[in-house]
Amino acid sequence: MDALRQTFDLTVLTPKSDPPPDWAVWDGVRHQTFSRPAAPWRALRGLSAVLRGLPAQCGLYHFPDLARRLRHLAPEQDAAVLLLVRLALHGKDLGSTPWISDLVDSLSLSFSRRADLDHSALRPLWSTEAKLLRRAEARLAALARRTLVVSERDAHALRQHLGPIGSRIDVVPVAPPRREQPVGAIDPRPPTVAFTGNLGYFVNRDAMIHWLERVWPHLRRERPDLRLLVAGDRPGPDLTRRVREVGGELVARPADLQRLLASCSVAIAPMRAGAGMPLKVLDAWSVGVPVVASQWAAAGVAGTTGHDLLVAESTDDWCRAIGTLLDDAPRRTEITNNARSSLQRRFGREVVFQQLRHQIERVLAEGPIRSSQAAAPSG
Repeated sequence: MDALRQTFDLTVLTPKSDPPPDWAVWDGVRHQTFSRPAAPWRALRGLSAVLRGLPAQCGLYHFPDLARRLRHLAPEQDAAVLLLVRLALHGKDLGSTPWISDLVDSLSLSFSRRADLDHSALRPLWSTEAKLLRRAEARLAALARRTLVVSERDAHALRQHLGPIGSRIDVVPVAPPRREQPVGAIDPRPPTVAFTGNLGYFVNRDAMIHWLERVWPHLRRERPDLRLLVAGDRPGPDLTRRVREVGGELVARPADLQRLLASCSVAIAPMRAGAGMPLKVLDAWSVGVPVVASQWAAAGVAGTTGHDLLVAESTDDWCRAIGTLLDDAPRRTEITNNARSSLQRRFGREVVFQQLRHQIERVLAEGPIRSSQAAAPSG
């Protein structure tokens, strides 16, 4: 919104919430809301969607009031952006108004990775949902003028199962939020390894538990003074217990995550699953803290390997990479400077804003969708 409102008249349609968001901060943005069914009805819609061969995600997020409001609002707009694959069933409600499908990430890729890692009893569920989500992503890509994701890894995964439609997939990365008072790195004593994120999210929970079991005991034996900090929202009792059992510190709902992160020596991104761009990497870069990431996490910030972060997979890799950043000051400085350069060159706000505005302008230039294009493909 911050990018688009500078160039276009913008109307935003969001679910009703309590308390409502403070839209006054978005000068010139018109805001409308729609109602959502109660949670039990949404659950039934999710189940019904699966029985009809649709993703549960799309059933959960198909709202009759949103459909009505889109059909009323769309003809008044020159273009639209539909956010997330969860709204796939609402593509038809935009009629002849040209639109962009902003998937953010490939949810089918995320669920397929989860199917490989989660409890064996749940894997068939995630595998089925991944297959259904691939169909929904294909449906959106067929209907939309352009389809956006934030990571080249996700774009590649989508292109593999979209065929010729894959040529309409584009990557527009994430721009880190602007801070009124930028935070700079603080030299920590003792040296500290940090993991941050939504700790209730499977991808982060799985990554941290796996890393605690495989890597942390070896690091702690080599470096008894090394401190572990885990910070973020929604930490479950299992992760909380595990962090404390190994002598780490867990900070739930930190008031200022970036300032807390700036007090650490190294940030880690050991994810084995998930999709999109690992924002924890950009958060660390923005405060001058170097990052060690798994191969999967590094692929979400394509082009970074060995240049602006270190990549580790085995236990020895992790111990070696973290040791390098703690002990080799010139190498640490090199990685940190390269990360800062990447943040500005590839993920700077104006860089990202320009890419997003370009996508809207090319859709506007193509004009309205013809009636034959607006029809949903079968399947």
